[in-house]
Amino acid sequence: MASSSRVCVNDPNHFCFICGEYMFKECRLNVTAFVNKAYKNYFGHPLEMKNKPWIPQKVCKTCVEFLRLWTNKKRNKFRYQTAMVWKEPMNHHDDCYFCLVNITGINRKNRAKWEYPCIRSAYRRVLSPNISPEPQAGAPQDELVHLEANNGNKFGSLPIAHSTKRKEEYTKIALILDKIKYVEHNWLICVDLKMVNFLLGQQSGYTKYPCFLCLWDSRAKTQHWIKKDWPTRDALVPGQQNVINPPLVSRDRIILPPLHIKLGLIKQFVKSLDKNGNCFLFLSKKFPKVSAEKIKAGIFDGPQIRSLIKDSNFTANMTDTEKNAWNEFVWLVQNFLGNKKSSDYSQHIDQLMSHFQRLGCNMSIKLHFLHNHLEYSPANLGDLSEEQGERFHQDIRTMEERYQGYWNAHMMADYCWSIQNSSLPSPSKRKSNKKKFFPT
Repeated sequence: MASSSRVCVNDPNHFCFICGEYMFKECRLNVTAFVNKAYKNYFGHPLEMKNKPWIPQKVCKTCVEFLRLWTNKKRNKFRYQTAMVWKEPMNHHDDCYFCLVNITGINRKNRAKWEYPCIRSAYRRVLSPNISPEPQAGAPQDELVHLEANNGNKFGSLPIAHSTKRKEEYTKIALILDKIKYVEHNWLICVDLKMVNFLLGQQSGYTKYPCFLCLWDSRAKTQHWIKKDWPTRDALVPGQQNVINPPLVSRDRIILPPLHIKLGLIKQFVKSLDKNGNCFLFLSKKFPKVSAEKIKAGIFDGPQIRSLIKDSNFTANMTDTEKNAWNEFVWLVQNFLGNKKSSDYSQHIDQLMSHFQRLGCNMSIKLHFLHNHLEYSPANLGDLSEEQGERFHQDIRTMEERYQGYWNAHMMADYCWSIQNSSLPSPSKRKSNKKKFFPT
């Protein structure tokens, strides 16, 4: 802890390791061999009670009794979908669970309705009566976990799948498509270009013919900015023109990913900047936590790009050529790659390509789609975007960190309930929609 010299307001051992609730003296129990075994069988990972001052070393009598009834098959579910996850707090002011809990006035009559915080260092699970887990000891860890988020029947159920062990391979993708019965539904697909290669059976990496629409030669760099009429790719035949497997889906169901096109544009823009120029040095100062290798490679995410667009100091450090290219990029993000599609977008894309060529950018596959296949883009790219999938990856990565490397079906249930809790409508228009750490 950053301020370890200060003692917590409440003793950590007065709180249960499993549920995080305050325990009266007669309800505090030590962790026995039975608790360890039942905890592992139910939650799918061992009870790691490290000898740390910020981790409770006791469990409450209620949790032990719940585990005992579940072991004897007298209860089919625990009162919480998952146990508490304890992390080292950064300070005692707003990141210490034991300092934020106010136990003044708590008694046996009102303890069930007592409010507890939900913070980074101690994530408290919500009650989940609609999802009944069926935990099994020793379940295989490479199984594909699938759940459906229930939003109170107000919206349709959303199927969510998450796999931690399966690699991104052609055979694994084919198995997933078979499990979700893609042939029957024939959905539109908007994913990154790496996944497009798997779906269409193309070879990954820096290949000669990476485009699935035409025979664009990625190595003919002298013709990239000049030639537009590349030969059309009639079919995806395995063994020809960098196609190694039969396609899993039809090409007309693939939608160009607007988010990854935006990331590809800024990547080529940053890579073409003068490494000793003011514009590149400004990027290093603006994002001090980003490594120099990532900045040189032009690897930025969506929030970082939005902050650069709003920052007027960024354009003030550019040369005229860099500023012209950047202004066209900003216009493209706001008027083509989002929910708005301007009528003169083709003219601005031609200007963008001209400025990128003067800047010395290379023609990547993402720029090639803008340069040669504008007619393939839908009417509104914001409606059909892969950004939601990327947000799911970021959220589930945070969830995996909370579970400290141990995952099971409860983690997906926890994620689904976090979506429902964060999307509850506000009862008042004047009330803020920001996330609250304390239940209301």
